[in-house]
Amino acid sequence: MTAGLLLAFLGYLLVYAGVKGIHPWAPIVEAFGGSAPPPPGGSNIPGGAAATATREAGAGVTTTGAGGLTRAANRCKTAIEQTYPDLDYLGGPSCRKIIPHDGSESDEWSEHAWGNAIDFGGPAWAMRKLIVWANLPHNKLRYQIANVIPPGSAVNAVHVDFFPSHTGQTPPCAGGR
Repeated sequence: MTAGLLLAFLGYLLVYAGVKGIHPWAPIVEAFGGSAPPPPGGSNIPGGAAATATREAGAGVTTTGAGGLTRAANRCKTAIEQTYPDLDYLGGPSCRKIIPHDGSESDEWSEHAWGNAIDFGGPAWAMRKLIVWANLPHNKLRYQIANVIPPGSAVNAVHVDFFPSHTGQTPPCAGGR
């Protein structure tokens, strides 16, 4: 029973570290007053110290880095570009509302308005692979992926957005907080 609890705790620690983008032992080391080791792979902020990280007013833990993308979106964008070089990055930050697949208009703001979504296009086979990759549980946790929307009639791209979601909020680019 003790071994089972220990394994459960270690599993929880690994999932927590993957979601937070920190070293798996950081919570334990910090609990005993030490300084946390750097996360595997380097800095928490894409681009390292050169990246600019700013806190968006009223947006919780959302921070923006290079190119106006949130950290989660920027990390995932980098991973997708390295994993699927045949895909084209079609954009991220854009102050607009959702474009439904049927081409109608929507009153809901897109996660793109917060820099919290990315779109990739390219050959159909590569977009299918990206959809599978982005829906794998370990990638959803690692990159904080909230939604993966496949190409449709109105948009010929794979859309990926991230936690925290801003549903029902007005983005700063439209006068919101």
